Amino acid sequence: MTKHIHIKQTLSIVMTVSALLIMFSILYYIALPTTTSPEVVEGQLDLSHWDFEKDSIVFLNGEWHFYPQSLLEPEALASSEPEILKVPGTWDMKKPYQQPSKGNGTYHLFIKLPDTTEAFALKIENIWMAHRLFINGSLVKEMGVPAWDEAQYEPRNTPYLVNIEPTDHLDIVIQVSNQIYYSGGITHPIQLGGGPFMTQHGVLS
Repeated sequence: MTKHIHIKQTLSIVMTVSALLIMFSILYYIALPTTTSPEVVEGQLDLSHWDFEKDSIVFLNGEWHFYPQSLLEPEALASSEPEILKVPGTWDMKKPYQQPSKGNGTYHLFIKLPDTTEAFALKIENIWMAHRLFINGSLVKEMGVPAWDEAQYEPRNTPYLVNIEPTDHLDIVIQVSNQIYYSGGITHPIQLGGGPFMTQHGVLS
C-alpha cells in the first residue's frame, strides 16, 4: 500500500513539474518580440542600427562561415578559406565540401553592434554535441570537450547564457565536435539581446 502511495506521489510531482515547464516555455515565447531578425549574410551581420531596447532579441540565423573538419583557434581563421553553412541546422555530406556526420567543424560570425553603453547577452541552446565558444578572441565557455580522438572527447549539451560587456562588435568563433551522435552542428538559433532582458527571459549561466 505504501509503495503505491509513493508511486502516486512521484507521478504527481513529475506531472506538476512538467506542467510548470510547459507554462514557463509558453510565457517565454509569448514574451519574445515579433520583429523579424536580420539575416546573417556570408558570415557578417550588421546590427549597428538595431534597437535592442525596443526589439530585444536577434536570432543569429543565416549564412555563417564554416570550416569543415577543423577545430580552429580565432587567430587561425585568417589563413583558412571558409565555406558557407546555414545556421541553425546540422552539418552533413550533401555539401560541396566534405563534412562527415561524426567529426569536427568551426563556425565564425562577425557582428557589428550599435554604439551603446548597455551590456549584451548571448544565449546558446543546442549545439551537438560539444563545443568551445570564443568571443572577440577569448575563450568564454567550454561545453563538454571537443576533440579529434573519441577517447578524449566528452559530449555535453546544456543551454546557457553568456554576459558580454558593452562593445561595438562581436567576433564569434565556435569549435564544434561530434563523435557519437548521428550528426553535429548548431541545431537551434543562437540569440543575442540586451543583458537585462536576456537575464530575465533566458537561461542563467
